[in-house]
Amino acid sequence: MTTTPSFEALLADLQQTAEVEPQIATLTAWRDHLIAWRQILCDQLLALPRHDAGEQGLRLSIVRIDFGLDGIDDTLLPSSIPLDELMRAAGYVPRGPAWLGTLPETERKLRELTQRRDECALSLQVPTSVTVR
Repeated sequence: MTTTPSFEALLADLQQTAEVEPQIATLTAWRDHLIAWRQILCDQLLALPRHDAGEQGLRLSIVRIDFGLDGIDDTLLPSSIPLDELMRAAGYVPRGPAWLGTLPETERKLRELTQRRDECALSLQVPTSVTVR
């Protein structure tokens, strides 16, 4: 016998879906930017002659996308790296809370949020054997 979820349970799932959807949209856009920016930065790095002055900033930018720079003292970082310019051009503030995470962190968060949304969507499906009057 299939039990029908209570109104409160359905409402909670609807609310959770409403909370998760904007987060998924934001993180999907962020992930897409990180992927595009990483490709741009790698292409620029490969185009540089060896030991070029711009190499360090490009490498730091790629490391930030892949691993983050949390363990590095900000005073040791250049005031601007190429990733900062790409972020600014896309409307993000390069440093501070605008950083939504590394590419692996973002992909993990997206998997978790998508799973939550999908679980809520499953519970919101009305069994076909139920007659609605």
